[in-house]
Amino acid sequence: GGQWSRKLIINNGLDEGSMLGYIERAKSAGYAVLVMNTNHNRVGKNSIPGSETPVTHARTVWEQFVTGSPSKFIAVVAHSYGGIVAVDLAEKFKLDLMERVGAFLLTDSVHHKLTDDDSVNEKLQRIGINYVCSKAPLDTVLPKYIMRSDYSIPRVSSGSNEHIWTSFYAMESVMRESEKLYMNSTENQQNDVDL
Repeated sequence: GGQWSRKLIINNGLDEGSMLGYIERAKSAGYAVLVMNTNHNRVGKNSIPGSETPVTHARTVWEQFVTGSPSKFIAVVAHSYGGIVAVDLAEKFKLDLMERVGAFLLTDSVHHKLTDDDSVNEKLQRIGINYVCSKAPLDTVLPKYIMRSDYSIPRVSSGSNEHIWTSFYAMESVMRESEKLYMNSTENQQNDVDL
C-alpha cells in the first residue's frame, strides 16, 4: 500500500511514485490520514475475508474506520482504478458522502460512469475533480467526458501526459483544492449555525 506507481518508485524514487508527499502534506495541515491497500486481496492462494476484491476491501475499511469516526470533513483521493472504487464507496455509503465527504479528487481515474443515484452524482460533480493525462498546463479545464449519463466529474489537466505521473504532478493542486473545499465547507457550516 501507499504507492501510486511501482515503476516510478523503482526508477525515480518514493517522492515520485508513492503517496508519501500527500500523506506528509495532509498531516502537516492537521488532517488524519487513512490509506487503503485495495490491491492486497490474497495471502498465497487464500482470499482475505472482507478484502476479496478492491471494492470489498474498500467497503470493509470504510465501514470499520470511517463510518463511525468523528470526522466532519473527509477528502477522498484516488488514482486510476481507485476512482472506480471511490465511486462505489460514494454510492454505498451515501450518508457519509452527503454529510461528511467534502472533496472527491481523482488522478486519471478510469471510472466510466458515476452511480445510479442522481443526488450522489450531483454531489460528486460539486466536490469532484479528475486530474487526467494532458499536455495542457496543470489545472487547465478540459472538455466534459461524455458518459452514459448526464453526470460527469469535472476534468482538468494533471500537468502530465503520462498516466503514472498524474498523481505526482497534480499533488499541489489536489492539496490546494482539498483545502479550498474544506474552507468552503466550514464557512457553510458556520453560516448554517449563525442563521
